[in-house]
Amino acid sequence: MKYFSILILLFTLSSTSYSQEKFSLSDEYPTHKELVKIDRNNYEITISGIDGSVLQKGHYYQDKNRLIPHGIWKIYDVNTQKLVTKTEYVMGVQQWIETTIDGEKVRYTGKDIEIYRLQKRITELEKLVKS
Repeated sequence: MKYFSILILLFTLSSTSYSQEKFSLSDEYPTHKELVKIDRNNYEITISGIDGSVLQKGHYYQDKNRLIPHGIWKIYDVNTQKLVTKTEYVMGVQQWIETTIDGEKVRYTGKDIEIYRLQKRITELEKLVKS
């Protein structure tokens, strides 16, 4: 929530020019976050380790004062810097995720993800009912 508040503050203070703008969001250990304005409503975020290695890369779409995940997001292994997880968002809705589990690539669709979330929510509700 802290980072989201910082992002909102940055966007309300930033100019509306169409040139690339870079924002350093934090230098808290162990990561550094940099947000780059690509065009009017599109931003790219890069999360790097303290050694400069890229840990995560993704895109946001700005809708009013909200940043919405949009496009391809990639997560890299902290030790090998190899791509381990890739996912796509369309206006904040996760479409699919592809990740490596025990050396094997696994892909889940948006429906798979939604079913998992609903099952988890049902389990939480069942625990509440039993208590």
